[in-house]
Amino acid sequence: MVLLKNLSIRWKLSLALIVSGLTLVLAYVYVAKNVFESDKISYVFETQNSSVESLKQNFTARFEHVLQSMEFVTATYDPAIGKPTAIGMGIFKSENALDALELVNDRTKQIVFKLEKTPGDIAVGAQSQINGNETSTAASHTPRPMLAIKPLQHHKILVSERVSSPNQQHLRVNAIVDLQKLLPPISPTHTIALTQNGKLFYKIDFRGIPLPTFQTMAKHIRNLKLDTTSFFKSEGNVYLASAVPLGIGGLQVFELTPEKEAFGALNTLFNRSLVFLFFSFFALVIISLILSRSLTWRLGSLTTAADQIGQGKFDVEESDNSRDEVGILTQAFVKMSKEIKRLLSETREKARMEEELKTAKLVQERLLPEKPTNIVNEIEISGTVITSSECGGDWWYYFVKGDSLYVAVADATGHGTPAALITAAARAVFSRLETEPLTLAEMAIAWDHAISSCSGKQVLMTGLLLKVDTKTGEGAAINCSHELPMLFHPNDSGVDFTSLEIPACGRLGDGLKEFILEEPFQLERGDYLLIYTDGLWAIENSKGQTLSDRRFAKNIRARLDADFSAPKAINLVVDTFNNFRADGPIPDDFSAVVIRRVSASN
Repeated sequence: MVLLKNLSIRWKLSLALIVSGLTLVLAYVYVAKNVFESDKISYVFETQNSSVESLKQNFTARFEHVLQSMEFVTATYDPAIGKPTAIGMGIFKSENALDALELVNDRTKQIVFKLEKTPGDIAVGAQSQINGNETSTAASHTPRPMLAIKPLQHHKILVSERVSSPNQQHLRVNAIVDLQKLLPPISPTHTIALTQNGKLFYKIDFRGIPLPTFQTMAKHIRNLKLDTTSFFKSEGNVYLASAVPLGIGGLQVFELTPEKEAFGALNTLFNRSLVFLFFSFFALVIISLILSRSLTWRLGSLTTAADQIGQGKFDVEESDNSRDEVGILTQAFVKMSKEIKRLLSETREKARMEEELKTAKLVQERLLPEKPTNIVNEIEISGTVITSSECGGDWWYYFVKGDSLYVAVADATGHGTPAALITAAARAVFSRLETEPLTLAEMAIAWDHAISSCSGKQVLMTGLLLKVDTKTGEGAAINCSHELPMLFHPNDSGVDFTSLEIPACGRLGDGLKEFILEEPFQLERGDYLLIYTDGLWAIENSKGQTLSDRRFAKNIRARLDADFSAPKAINLVVDTFNNFRADGPIPDDFSAVVIRRVSASN
């Protein structure tokens, strides 16, 4: 204290500035380190959980594609030639993950046909009796579910599924699938494994984690909280473990990350904080010596305000009307605190809205058909929706009653959340319509009433409602002011094209007061009926030109082939759409549905 009395005001202020400034820096580093550590832990947990969830989605999507390929190859089996058709053989050959496939009669223990990939070709076998000691899953007398998975050697799995045809319940399709080709590419920074019934099924590890760790994890995976990331100890090491069920054959997937590797950035932060403190100390000394002559008690007020901001209190109220540097700094400081508070508020609100939009998008995706592609007798259907924002106003749906396929395609006015809510109303009413014995006209009236009740005639819908006999191709349609569907008929001379002239009867939600007319039509073998929304005509190319119906139909006719399936025809429509707009924006939602009557050759 005696020494301080002998110091000048300049040095007292300098010392005060150094001590207070250094205190602020220490407090900031301490708070920043703790906040970063908390954020880092949350980020690592969320990132790993998102990674394993993404892996699950990719795996299930690829596995579903393999199942569809298996079913399609089986469906194309031709008894006359003792094997699938050329289309089925082509799909089997193009599906890289499929190594072998057989169709087995569970009742007679006989292999109907068998395919196996060999170097450069496909080996085909058929009509062979199963011996009692063979290991084929289909030959077992044990009751099995529709789908079963069994591990094999050399990263192979045996997938067994009963044929879903009601007239062929005794048939089962078996396939050998290559896991390495089924799984998406795994980064060297990730360690994943598959388990089944508490046993290690398959693993990909670039870190050299001991095998017992994986085996212990497989045994105790049921004790982990699924769909989250948690700590897992094994062999004296701590790991971050994320586990999710795949929902396929009792499989689970989990990912491991060593704790030291995951949180290595915290040590780096601490070391850099020391360097920051070192330079901050010398900077404070120099600044204090330069500014000590001009700084006054007002600096203490600013220091207090800065400490409040460091604690997250942004309601700083400082008044200094002087025109010197301290006064200007005070005014700028107050303005900055208010701006930070405003930006934080806007950021929170924006994050909340984005999260709600993501949730709305996920919900809206559930409004579409669970299977976007389906084959019913001679009719094949496939559809897609491309939205211009997170939520859209386009919607389509189908259901089957007896031998009839019912299809609805709609476009709500505008796009975004309001239009998306109307599509939810449409989906809700069709959940009732598909269970009641109604005519097309009665369905259209119920649809119109649902839209009108929900929107109060503020948001309307154009729509097309069709009914197609899946055996004869006879159909009828009701047009609620929608775009006219296009009919393509491949023949020896090319592809004929025409638009179905279906009279309009007013928009949905506006009250269908006019007489509702069911316009009949006929799908011949090989015909493709394209139903679409007006978003197809809203796009522009680099020259500012819109896509005309003539140019669109010409492009489709030039590329459409009689052997195209409905999904392939949909891909052709989407390619034409994207090629025309290039990298341009999508100003309006676009939907397309293709209904195809298979040709005699198929």
